[in-house]
Amino acid sequence: MSLPTATAMASEVITIVQDGAFDAFAEILPFLNYGLKEVADRMLLPQLETIGTAYAGTASLTAITISFTNSTSTISDSGSALITSGLHVGETITITGADESGNNQTTTIISMASGGGSMVVAGTLTDESAGESVTVANTPLNNLPLPSDFHKDLRYVYSTTHNCKIKVYDSLPLLLREFTYIDQSGRIYGVALKGNKMYFQRIPASVEALTYQYFKHPTDLVETTDTPDDFEGRCEHFARRLLVSYAAKEIYTLIEDGIEGQKANTLHYTQMFEKHLADLRAFIGDEASEPVEVNDDMRWGAYSL
Repeated sequence: MSLPTATAMASEVITIVQDGAFDAFAEILPFLNYGLKEVADRMLLPQLETIGTAYAGTASLTAITISFTNSTSTISDSGSALITSGLHVGETITITGADESGNNQTTTIISMASGGGSMVVAGTLTDESAGESVTVANTPLNNLPLPSDFHKDLRYVYSTTHNCKIKVYDSLPLLLREFTYIDQSGRIYGVALKGNKMYFQRIPASVEALTYQYFKHPTDLVETTDTPDDFEGRCEHFARRLLVSYAAKEIYTLIEDGIEGQKANTLHYTQMFEKHLADLRAFIGDEASEPVEVNDDMRWGAYSL
């Protein structure tokens, strides 16, 4: 079985609703994409599970590959080491060693290229080619931005620097109450989500590399030939049923708005969508969870070799 195209699903929805206000691909497409997001909100689709990497702590990058561009307030590194060195958006950085004195300043990182090859800063720069031994050092924060495709569920965090798992707390207050003084220097012991950021305690004195698992946003359908690839594999036979029934129920909600009594079509396709979602949940099975740790109240580990 292959995944349905966007135009095939839109054509099926048009056949169902038979309303002149919804008889074109462009009018149906948004509802198919809303359906994708609804399923991703309520289910942990295997295709959306992904791995991210981050670098947190006190950073200092010294290199002869750093250049400055005035017109765009951009600092570039042909060695693409800005991210892996531990710099990230929102931090205050201090630049030293540049040939142009105006580039030796303290400023804030506004944005960072995904590959770590450049960053835009708040300060005014002077054009300067690479060649000098330039140092960029940060004032570390207790948080770092999540990837732009982050949707939900920080599943686990692992310190590749210290080869250990890091506890994920349910909220930022729960994380912070574990520490007598926040923002102390030290290795990372716990993380928590708030908004679009991952907060952590403590703050490493040198850069600590983290690997984490999360679920990304579903990919929007744009062209007529696009397919809902987030259902690819084990779940692809659910894609058409879920997205078509979702689009139909949403459109009938608009069509039947103001009708007194039971809105039969809206109810029918709402029930269809919920049934298909329940079938998908049963097919995928229970969400994976890690074993619950047993407290070592007797501290047997202290006596083991």
